[in-house]
Amino acid sequence: MKTIGTIFLLLWLSFHTLAQPAVDPATGLPVKANSKVAVRTNDLDRLIAEADLVFKGRVISSTRITNAAFQISDMFVHATKLKIISVLKGEVSTNFVVFQHYNEWSPGGHGWDGAEPPESFKLDAGQSYLIFAANIARPGFFYSRPTANTNQTNEFRQLTENRNSIFHTLGARPLSGLSISNALWLELNLLVKNKNPTNQLYAIQHLNVMSKSCLASWGHEDYFDRKAVLEAVSPFVNSPDDRVAVYTIGCFQLGGNAGTFVTDQGGWIPVLRGDSEIQTECVTQVFSYATNLVNIANKSPSVSRRIASIAALSGTKFPIVSNSLPPWLDDASERVRGQAVLLLPDFPGERSEQLLRKKDMDSSPKVRSMVAMAIGNAQLERLVPVLVKQFSEPFGPTNPIPPLTLEDLQSGGQLLDENVGDVHTSAGYALLKFDVNQVGEILRTNLNDVVFRMQFLCKLAENDPGPWLTNLVGELKTRRERIWKEVEASVNEPKTNYYRSRMTLSGAYFTCWNMIYHHLANLPDSAFAGGKLDWALDELEDSGCADSNRPIEIYQLYRSKGLNDRAARLRRENGKYYGSYDLSPFFDRVDAQKSQKKE
Repeated sequence: MKTIGTIFLLLWLSFHTLAQPAVDPATGLPVKANSKVAVRTNDLDRLIAEADLVFKGRVISSTRITNAAFQISDMFVHATKLKIISVLKGEVSTNFVVFQHYNEWSPGGHGWDGAEPPESFKLDAGQSYLIFAANIARPGFFYSRPTANTNQTNEFRQLTENRNSIFHTLGARPLSGLSISNALWLELNLLVKNKNPTNQLYAIQHLNVMSKSCLASWGHEDYFDRKAVLEAVSPFVNSPDDRVAVYTIGCFQLGGNAGTFVTDQGGWIPVLRGDSEIQTECVTQVFSYATNLVNIANKSPSVSRRIASIAALSGTKFPIVSNSLPPWLDDASERVRGQAVLLLPDFPGERSEQLLRKKDMDSSPKVRSMVAMAIGNAQLERLVPVLVKQFSEPFGPTNPIPPLTLEDLQSGGQLLDENVGDVHTSAGYALLKFDVNQVGEILRTNLNDVVFRMQFLCKLAENDPGPWLTNLVGELKTRRERIWKEVEASVNEPKTNYYRSRMTLSGAYFTCWNMIYHHLANLPDSAFAGGKLDWALDELEDSGCADSNRPIEIYQLYRSKGLNDRAARLRRENGKYYGSYDLSPFFDRVDAQKSQKKE
């Protein structure tokens, strides 16, 4: 009997079969059709509009300079002199341009905690670049108007507003007669087709992030049509260079939640969860490449290529993928088996559930942890007993996988969102993905777990913190007392500052604090009469802060509930939270809002 999901898949494939010129009868996939290069007119047009000068030039020299207009003091600034090859926008009065730009982070720098800084560029002598530049006198993002003489018509600066504004080119050939968009597309494609793997990887990386991806929107811009980009890079999934091939395969990966894993070369590529909901238009992008990706997953001697190919096929729900799953699940590589496990929820039904139960007996804890992830991601309620069995494994609480510590785990920390190999922890996080009505009794039974007590409490209390208020407040108190003992025993001085830094709220403890706060804020004023809830309010104050807004929120709570004595004391202890930082203006604002409501 066909499941509803299978029927939907068949109908869905039938619809797309009608929309395509031809279908491979062996795979059920459309035959690859010719595609045309298409340059987008969104982000690229904005980049062109922002630039005062767009040119191609060859570097003559690059010298470190001091220019206070570049506002990030932890980054070195260079003045690079280039010989003009072609000007695509703007005007210059000489054959040479001096281009000022961020070059690299200074030693000891990179402690940046503000908005995302501009990109830094190292421009090498003798190399050619296509550059989008701004006039040196024009202020901008992280760039103020210079106070020095800026009348030099051949001096320009980096477009600090845009992270993709300088591009390496293969040679010094002129770009006469080309539009800016076509020139950029030409230069990147020349690099892609170059025999040097470094040039290939550079170009593929830029083409990838300069077109909208179904995997992620962050870091991607809408310069080029995604189909055209995939067409241009597709031959390199079979590159002799493993770095190039693995990265290129990753370009075909579709949407969803992503983690990471280490490749054979020590780099990073994403791993797609097996439960991802993929938009139809995204699936059509990889239709014609699926057979090749399956062949790589089946036959490549590179484990990294095989894993990347399996990940790229996740969420597509192609029949060819379903047919290939059994050998992947029995592969000699635990990493291949683990990645294949994540695809099983793409094909819901009894067969997939049987395979998940089978892989729960795999000899590798990494594979078993992937089983937990797959069950949790797909919320397969019938397999909750598998998670209960896995949760009995002791790896997490007795021997956390580095660099995680027990304290990290208790606050909800995960190793790259995976904890691969820690079956206990992976099962715990999988249980948390279910509705509390499905796993509530299991969570109650395991409330004494060293790692998950805090997180299980928060899950149980997410709909109604009232019955769990004593437990939630108690967890914050236990944490506070433990940290203070550790601070007292440490050699760090001054201890007050060290204690304050250790008490920063995050993860499950931050969730707990907010649950308590919002529960108390929703109680009637009478609930606080006679100091009946002082024990909970005291812990709200003493359990630490995530930011300076926490004491202001507490003050607002006190004023709204008529707890004016507590509010006045909180004002007097102004420095209790952030040293000498004065919160009085924020307290005054709360008072003013209170007065306005009375009026």
